[in-house]
Amino acid sequence: MTAEKTLTFYLEPAFRKRAEAGKINFINKVINAFRSHGFSVGFRGNSDGEILGSIKDPGYALCLMEDPVSPRGLTLRLAYFYPFWRIEKLARRWKWEVARTRLNPDDADGDEASAFVRQWRKRLYGSANLEGAREGYVYVPLQGRLIEHRSFPEMSPLDMIVATGVADPRRKIVIGLHTKETYALEELRALE
Repeated sequence: MTAEKTLTFYLEPAFRKRAEAGKINFINKVINAFRSHGFSVGFRGNSDGEILGSIKDPGYALCLMEDPVSPRGLTLRLAYFYPFWRIEKLARRWKWEVARTRLNPDDADGDEASAFVRQWRKRLYGSANLEGAREGYVYVPLQGRLIEHRSFPEMSPLDMIVATGVADPRRKIVIGLHTKETYALEELRALE
C-alpha cells in the first residue's frame, strides 16, 4: 500500500470515537468507497497541529468542519441537517456553490420534490398530521450573536425575525434559542 493511497479523517474527539466505532453511517460509506479502491483509512484529531501536519502527509485528508490545509484535503460537513452531508473545498457553508446558486422553482420536478417532502415528514414525524403546519406558526431556530450582522447572512438574526413578521404578519413567530449558546443580556432584551 503506497502512502498516496491513504485517507485520513481529522475529527474532534467525541466524533472521532463514534466514527472509529462505525457509528456514523456517512463516514462508513466514505470509508467503504475508499477501501474498495485499495485505500487504507485512518483517524486523527482535529487540533491545529494535527491538521497542519496533514500538509506533510502524501495521502488524502477529510477535515470535519475545518478548512483543509493540505492540497489533497477537503472538508466534511453536515448539509444543514442530518443525514445529508457535503464534501467541499471550504468549511464555510455560505461560500459553497450550492449556497450561492439562485433557486429557480421551475427547474424542480414538483412530483419528485413532493415525494421527497412526504418521505422525510414520515421519517421525522411519523403519523403526525402536518398538513395544517402552514396555518400555525413560523419557527425560527437561532444560533448566537443575535444583534450582529455577520458576513454571510443577509442581515442580523434579529432583523431576520422582523423581516419574517413583515412577510407573514398572520402567523405567530416562535423563537428557539440555541442550547449551546450563552446570550448577552443586551441580546435577550433586544429579542424581547
